[in-house]
Amino acid sequence: MARILFVEDDELTRKAISRFLALRGHEIIEVGDGADALAHVKGADLVLLDVMLPNLDGWDVARYVRSHHPDKPLLMLTALGALEHRLKGFDLGADDYLTKPVDLHELEARLRVALRRSGHEDELVRGRLVLDLGKKVARLDGADVGLSTLEFDVLAALARRPGHVLSRQRLIDEAWGPDYEGIDRTVDVRIASIRRKLGGGRGGPEYIETVRNAGYRFRVDV
Repeated sequence: MARILFVEDDELTRKAISRFLALRGHEIIEVGDGADALAHVKGADLVLLDVMLPNLDGWDVARYVRSHHPDKPLLMLTALGALEHRLKGFDLGADDYLTKPVDLHELEARLRVALRRSGHEDELVRGRLVLDLGKKVARLDGADVGLSTLEFDVLAALARRPGHVLSRQRLIDEAWGPDYEGIDRTVDVRIASIRRKLGGGRGGPEYIETVRNAGYRFRVDV
């Protein structure tokens, strides 16, 4: 989905978050030093930045990003959670400011919002399947699959989080909206239609897995 420059000096934190985001389709540039990060800013779609870094702190890196790449999405991820630090981050031009420890799914959602605002999140590529998020069109091997808008929203919700189980209620909330009062069976019918149109069971790849008593997930190995 995006090329993310992740600047974090704690290796365990950096590896764990990078792995999570990579499983969701992002390309991660891992850097543990503020000075080293400057060379990678230009090639990144988004910068995810810690503050307490060796050689050059995150505040100075943020100043560099905003000075040289004013439109590039910039998110701060740091243990400094005091109001004065948050305000400083926003004053330096951060699009968002998150404090550690962070829920990884919330982090991904915040990244997605920042990318969408910048106009980057145009499509999802999952093997032979491409989802055009602007036109809400799914293409398999270049051919339009013919999904309805609602079916596309269900598929996109799953494809954004490959390997992660989404409950039927979660899919209802994301595709139909939280005020929808439908039943679980509604989701099952839509999933069956999506599978049929994607060719599952007819020699085509099975993109969506059923997780008994839990919901559905998009396969990571397609």
